[in-house]
Amino acid sequence: MNIKTLWRVAFIVHVVVVLFVFFMNNEAKASSKAEMCSYLSMYGNGLYFGQCHQLSIPNAHNQWVCELQGAPDVHTTFNASTDFHITVKKPEADDQQACDEHSYLTGLWTSGNGSIALAGDQQGVLCGVSVQPFIDKLNAILAVPFDNSSACKAGFLNASIQDKISIDDAQKYMNLCQRYACL
Repeated sequence: MNIKTLWRVAFIVHVVVVLFVFFMNNEAKASSKAEMCSYLSMYGNGLYFGQCHQLSIPNAHNQWVCELQGAPDVHTTFNASTDFHITVKKPEADDQQACDEHSYLTGLWTSGNGSIALAGDQQGVLCGVSVQPFIDKLNAILAVPFDNSSACKAGFLNASIQDKISIDDAQKYMNLCQRYACL
């Protein structure tokens, strides 16, 4: 084999390895159906009961965000291709630099007894803020009763009845519940 052929083989092997790592990492980031439905349900119920102060609007944002606190900004984020995580953001102040940090979360939400926790070796203090109290509040969210709606849709529907979200925006989240076949 000449040097040119060796370089080509090395290049092809390198490309294959890079593509393999890329696709494996992206696969690992995709939320499962159970997680999607769990977090969507938690968002609707969290909005209804006040733990989520505000939700981002699907289609207007590529991430689905639940604001847990305004100052400093503490929120959770996920979508079909992004793992569920909690973020703390602090703007630049006179004596401090701006800060924007996040940690991935794991587990599922169930009414009042969720198993959401920091994933693996993720940090529990972000920008000087302990995120455990926020995780505890997420796990304590109760589910609203539902009759003619799915558990996933019920929180959004009831939050819209209480004017915590417009019916149009609630419908966008309920469409996500339907898209991912959440019960």
